[in-house]
Amino acid sequence: MRGARRRRTQLRYASRLSAEADGELVVLSDGHPDAYALPGSPGRIVVTTGMFRTLSAPEREVLITHERARLRERHHLFTYVVHLAGLRHPALRALREPLAYALEGGADESAARAVGSRRLTAHAIGRAALAIRASSTAGRTRPGLALALRATVMALCIAQ
Repeated sequence: MRGARRRRTQLRYASRLSAEADGELVVLSDGHPDAYALPGSPGRIVVTTGMFRTLSAPEREVLITHERARLRERHHLFTYVVHLAGLRHPALRALREPLAYALEGGADESAARAVGSRRLTAHAIGRAALAIRASSTAGRTRPGLALALRATVMALCIAQ
């Protein structure tokens, strides 16, 4: 169960990083756009200055609300359980991507409800995901357990 031990070590590391920060939002001085939820007690939302420059004020609100939902809904626990299941039985590894997509959609929906606009939410999440993808060093500041923004851009998006 080396994988389970590695995951526990990552969770402890994330908890230490969380404990060292003041407040829920941690802003890293980094020109590369990135944002993620860092589980712990309490959890933190980490956003780089590059991401803040990429998004407008309403889009930033969506992004932070999206990451807050990931922490509140404990997405890291779901991914951990599926990770453990995949270690026990290789066929269960196929659940990782569908789960990640479903959790991402759930966070998108929570953000859309909170800000009152599905269109704004889809636009903000899409811009953030594209900015992360375009950055050649995306993820370099992320601890292994970070819940990272994925480019799912909700099925709910522009249709409504």
